[in-house]
Amino acid sequence: MTKVKAAQIKEHLEAGNTILDVRSADHFSFSHIKGSINIGLNGTFAIWAGTVINLQKPILLICEHGKEKESMTRLGRIGFENIVGYYSENIDDLAKSGITLSPIPNIEAHQLTEKIATNIKIIDVRTNAEVESGIVKGAIHIPLNVLDERKAELNINDTYYIYCAGGYRSMIASSILEKSGFNNIVNIRGGMNSIAKECNSIVEKEPALHQ
Repeated sequence: MTKVKAAQIKEHLEAGNTILDVRSADHFSFSHIKGSINIGLNGTFAIWAGTVINLQKPILLICEHGKEKESMTRLGRIGFENIVGYYSENIDDLAKSGITLSPIPNIEAHQLTEKIATNIKIIDVRTNAEVESGIVKGAIHIPLNVLDERKAELNINDTYYIYCAGGYRSMIASSILEKSGFNNIVNIRGGMNSIAKECNSIVEKEPALHQ
């Protein structure tokens, strides 16, 4: 697998190839190549890579130093053979070459109690089964596996706060929406696990789903 430089990353972006960032959600949140998709190696990587990444398109990997072989091997196990290269140096160095970097802001679960009073828009990307046990009041439920095909239901100019169960899938969802031109995305760190502990009063226990 070929190590790429900034100029080659630009070429892949211009060609519309998939930029797959396999770093943790926290690292991706802090700084990433705008237009890249985040699926962290530290979670259910194979499942979500197989679900949201186009098998046919060339893939450029963004990973931490030393994770190149693991990334390629785990993708290879699920049939991804079109990996065109990797970048494992400091992401922020790419800005010097004119590559647009972007953060995705986080808020902590306890901050939702105050924010929900301002009628913010919230998306729950958990499965139907997960939502049966409770959902944040007023949240829109769009499971992650259908988010890309249902994104047209959302207003690209609105701000959306996104959560899952623990924070792994919500960052995948955030990256999918950002790649599609949604520039006002906020990730809720810790997801429903933290929401239920820190601000349980905003959770509907027997939800009538807002889909």
